[in-house]
Amino acid sequence: MPNRRNKNLYLIACTFSIMLTNFAHGQVYKWVDDEGKTHFGDRPPTGTSATNISDDIQPLNISTDLSNPEMVKNAKEQWRAEKIQAAEQKILLEKQNAEIQAAKKKYCEEAAKRLADIQGPVVFYDEHGEFVKVTEQERKQREKDLRAEIQRTCK
Repeated sequence: MPNRRNKNLYLIACTFSIMLTNFAHGQVYKWVDDEGKTHFGDRPPTGTSATNISDDIQPLNISTDLSNPEMVKNAKEQWRAEKIQAAEQKILLEKQNAEIQAAKKKYCEEAAKRLADIQGPVVFYDEHGEFVKVTEQERKQREKDLRAEIQRTCK
């Protein structure tokens, strides 16, 4: 009799654990609120349509068996490749930044020269080389605009 009772308890425990695992697999919902922010949750909100994305989610691969020499080798190679790529990216960004700074310096030097040129009496020419008559007020306005441009860009 005790053996049969143990079997029944075992069957009940197995059935109960199977039922619990079904409940443990929860649903995941995705929705967007009134402000346009995306939210995720285990229950859909009331008054808002939510999409059940449980089937779209891939299970996580949590294998961390680094005792396997091949996996350790691959992990090291990947780490080295990422480190090399990060270094190359840093060098590229530094080069681009240096080019930008050089162009900015050249622009500022030319702007300072133009500012020195238009201070005081000056003659202006258009793109065809024709003389353009400019009043003193217009010259001062151009000088003011150029000073503001230098202040904004070169400082």
